[in-house]
Amino acid sequence: MDDELLAGRYRKLLLMGDAATLGCVWLARDEVLDRHVALQQIAVPGWASDAERSRLQERTLGEVRGLAGLDHPGVVGMWDVLSTDGYLWLVMEHVPSRALSEVVTADGPRAPAEVTRIGLHLLAALSAAHATGVVHGELSPQNVLLADDGRVMLGGFGLSIFDSRSPATVTAPTLSTVQYVAPERARDGRSTPATDLWALGATLYLAAEGRPPWSRSSTLATLAALATESPDRMSVLPLEPAITGLLLRNPRQRLSAQEARDQLEQVAAATVPIEPVPAPLSRRWRRVADTLRRRPGASATPVLPVAQDGIDTTVIRVRASAPRDRTTAWAFAGAAVGLLAVVAVVVTAAGAVIGGLRGQDGAPASAPGGAAAGAMEPTEAAPPTHLCLNDAASRDAEPLQEPTAPLPYALPDGWAWHQDPNGFLVAVPVGWTRHTEGETVCLRDPAEVRAIAVDPSATVSSIPSTRWEAAERDVLKTGALPGYRKISIGPVIRPGGAAEWEYTCDQPGGERLHARQLLVNDSKTRAYSLSWITQDRQWSVTEPFQRLAFASFRLD
Repeated sequence: MDDELLAGRYRKLLLMGDAATLGCVWLARDEVLDRHVALQQIAVPGWASDAERSRLQERTLGEVRGLAGLDHPGVVGMWDVLSTDGYLWLVMEHVPSRALSEVVTADGPRAPAEVTRIGLHLLAALSAAHATGVVHGELSPQNVLLADDGRVMLGGFGLSIFDSRSPATVTAPTLSTVQYVAPERARDGRSTPATDLWALGATLYLAAEGRPPWSRSSTLATLAALATESPDRMSVLPLEPAITGLLLRNPRQRLSAQEARDQLEQVAAATVPIEPVPAPLSRRWRRVADTLRRRPGASATPVLPVAQDGIDTTVIRVRASAPRDRTTAWAFAGAAVGLLAVVAVVVTAAGAVIGGLRGQDGAPASAPGGAAAGAMEPTEAAPPTHLCLNDAASRDAEPLQEPTAPLPYALPDGWAWHQDPNGFLVAVPVGWTRHTEGETVCLRDPAEVRAIAVDPSATVSSIPSTRWEAAERDVLKTGALPGYRKISIGPVIRPGGAAEWEYTCDQPGGERLHARQLLVNDSKTRAYSLSWITQDRQWSVTEPFQRLAFASFRLD
């Protein structure tokens, strides 16, 4: 740990990456705001003249001013810039994560569904940057961060070219690897939105195939292939039209951001669930957590361990897109399968339930607002807005059951593992109780309006988001959730396919309720659903606990 403070407030804690690089990054603590940040050191090359050094620093400051106005959830935030001892330091948001390049190197190519969702996230981030005049210029798998909480973040803007209307010339060829440099940029040194899209195509190619688009034995052979040949054929055929469309040498023929988005959305809609792929999370932040204990007297923040196979997720809004000229036969076949799945969901969704998705042998399934019709005796009191908040049933609740098998990992104080007889293991706060509502297992805080609902035997869906869309239509038709307001419905990043539904509604008595429901295909034949329900005013406070519980869940 470095005891010296930069600008009187930033303390360097841990070098993340190679100190020999021009833009090495440190994990640091902002001692004024008491938060972790990332410090990127911009070292001017030693061969640069005084005029070039001054011009590079001015250009970087201009880029930072542009990035400071770019507020997008998929872009690593730029918070400050410092100049000291001949260096520029960029102060950025710290995102516990692994780079996409690191993930592919360690774990192999990503599943097609995951590549598709990563691509949609990156397109959204790039579109937001381009709309404000910011061109990335250095997009590569090393600058794509797969966050430990499931987000896909685009970083590495510190050396990008600001203001696409007047692009500058790149003077250091070492700032980019040749595979991610568009031909027109290699020719005239200019970065544009179109060159960013080329780099995106090369990045997604690596994610899907585990190798660059042009695998050659030398730099000269690679340059020759880049100039004269098409990318090597892909083995992941569903993604080939979109990715190779971004790698067309003529920028006028290259897919636009909207065209690429449309094609990836078609892939997302047609992708059939696949077997889950082990995806170990970054261990870096676990080491950092041991190093970065909060100072005595500071408010405690719970340390949230993340299961290796329990990555939290990020919603990607997906629109149904009309078939484009580039659509291939597989996409039509996948779309037909998806259409059949939608029809099946619509037919069976009239009785769909929050936390109870199965519907047994024609018996009426519970609606998202509560138990099935006739399952509860009518009372004068209004029914609960979620079946797990049924106070009458919770009076007969039982304590949690301790696991007999070895535990996956140690939990923070105040948490315990619960081994459920219905075949799952999950971390819950100490003192919670268990009761069931039909097929749904309810784990509830006896003192607060707070619960986890689990259906370990949900039905697999080839397009999971359609299940929630059908349930929402039923809610709107029946009025089962008073004051209902949708926050989001959409796919999330999970290897086998998943979707979430987040919304708020009114409880009896007027208090707002906030719920997040996750449907996950654990395999081609097995799925489960998880729901977190609490008061809306407590949502931000309890969100770290929701992530801990969701990440810990595993089927027996």
